[in-house]
Amino acid sequence: MNTIENQETVVDYLVECDQVPKNAITDFLKCAHDPETALSHFFFLVNKDRRIRQSRVLAFVEALPQTEWIVLAYEIMLKYSSRWDPRVIGRLLCRAMAHTTGKTLMIAEICWIQRLSFETRAIASNAPVTIASVIGGNFLYVAGHGYDYNNQNRSAYCWTDTGTHDQNKELWRLVPASTGSSDFYIVNAYAEGYLYASAIPLECDSQGYSNEKSSCATRR
Repeated sequence: MNTIENQETVVDYLVECDQVPKNAITDFLKCAHDPETALSHFFFLVNKDRRIRQSRVLAFVEALPQTEWIVLAYEIMLKYSSRWDPRVIGRLLCRAMAHTTGKTLMIAEICWIQRLSFETRAIASNAPVTIASVIGGNFLYVAGHGYDYNNQNRSAYCWTDTGTHDQNKELWRLVPASTGSSDFYIVNAYAEGYLYASAIPLECDSQGYSNEKSSCATRR
């Protein structure tokens, strides 16, 4: 049995079974002498067969006996197909990096940087980020605890220079939103409020009428 026929058998197992059968792993290991080729053939077939859900494919990958093969599988998934959710793979890749060293860690880190966007990495790792102004390089930070948004206090965030740090007020996290696969909230690490666009005008004219074209960003 050649590599392609071998991987066709593995794919058939995944189509037929709800759980990852031992036979699928056993058959895959018959090509353990060249895991990169075996995984390339496997994902070529999986990308053609839409009957296999992402969760089942990832369960199969997680069951592989070597972390290097698991990282290689993530690399192939991110490189050759838009079918897979990069946020899910990013979280799994982040977990793999925490449990590996040496060459495998280097391969994982290269995949992490090259295949995942900044926002995907921030979401997958849950790492805090800063938001810097293109002009001036100032940091966005929340004004402070209890800084209410109302007609008198319309801006609930401020800009500060790079040398100022105050109780993580300048740190933010990107949190996935349910509105779409590419949507996320920007949540402040200190105040736990997220940024949003407000329809309340920034200013009124001399007669007290609202300037409808003005809006501001605040947190809630």
